[in-house]
Amino acid sequence: MKNEKLSKTLKIATFVIIILGGIFVFENINSIKDFIQTNRELAWLVYILSWVILPIFFFPVPVLALVGGVVFDFYLSVVLTTFGATINMILMFYIGKFLKFGKFSPKIKDSFIDILILRFIPFMPYNLLNYGCGFLNVSFKNYILASFLGILPATFILLNLGQNATKFGTSQFYWSIFWFVLLVIFSLLFKKLFSPKNSDKTGKI
Repeated sequence: MKNEKLSKTLKIATFVIIILGGIFVFENINSIKDFIQTNRELAWLVYILSWVILPIFFFPVPVLALVGGVVFDFYLSVVLTTFGATINMILMFYIGKFLKFGKFSPKIKDSFIDILILRFIPFMPYNLLNYGCGFLNVSFKNYILASFLGILPATFILLNLGQNATKFGTSQFYWSIFWFVLLVIFSLLFKKLFSPKNSDKTGKI
């Protein structure tokens, strides 16, 4: 029950922050891009540190990915995002392990495939999964490899959406929306397929 309430709260908070963050970024997009052009290395560092630090406090990671897609070139944003997210996942794993955060996380088996499947569910609470794997003493090797591979599809799609968000009316814009909608549908189907009720029946996750 507590898990469900926390999950709903995180989803609502994520939605609100995405809306507010989107408004801020789009109203200041030119100023942000000018700053990045004149302070390139600093902008990279700020973005990476945002990925490393903010998710620890349950900041919604889709917002960070969308912002990265808007303000950086696509391939650069992929490198910066995966680098920052990987450091964050390592950090949160050990916070969960040593500080015993993660008691509200979903049940997680110590299996590469199980963790990979959970990561493939894009709207599975990223933060809770990071803490939970450490709290439940999941193998670090299974955790980090499955997590890195598992976040890539959603990362590409969200960065692509951010990249084309200002190109309204173009084919790139509509394709990015198409892939995002597929991501949402995929997430909902995976969540239903691997929900606790179905897990009891199938023996999975």
